[in-house]
Amino acid sequence: MNTTTVSYDILKLQKQCKAAHYMLLATVIATVVNILLLFSQIGLHIPYDASLAYYLTFLGYFFDGYALGTYTATGMVMAFGVLAAWLVVWYMARTHRAWLIVGLVLVGLDALFLILFSLLFLQQGSGNLVPLLIHGAVIFEICVGIGAHKKLDQLQDLPPEIPEDICE
Repeated sequence: MNTTTVSYDILKLQKQCKAAHYMLLATVIATVVNILLLFSQIGLHIPYDASLAYYLTFLGYFFDGYALGTYTATGMVMAFGVLAAWLVVWYMARTHRAWLIVGLVLVGLDALFLILFSLLFLQQGSGNLVPLLIHGAVIFEICVGIGAHKKLDQLQDLPPEIPEDICE
């Protein structure tokens, strides 16, 4: 294996790690945008977000009669606590593979919450099919990133290769 192939593989693995890492940040950004869209009452919604954070805000807003009130403020404080946890995981996942695993667990729990919320409160299991598919794609991307991070760790432990043409 020549050094060009190894460096290409390393770049590919680094891109996979970064993609998984930025999926966590994209979730936080999409959730904040969805909360702002909720308050604007224009009827738009991005199909992927941190469902727990969004629905905490939505329920508070609903119980306040679609106005800003005590329930909305409480829901927003809890939602931003959830989003703070996502941001901590995103920040720590830049260097430690274990934090990508924590991110994977967060996305999995969020998907489980979305399923339960849809079945219990919305009585429409299939209504959130697109967000569930996106959750599945994010889970896949994070799994790829975890595997890439592991391979990068293994490559860093190997001694550098000596080029074959060193004696020429």
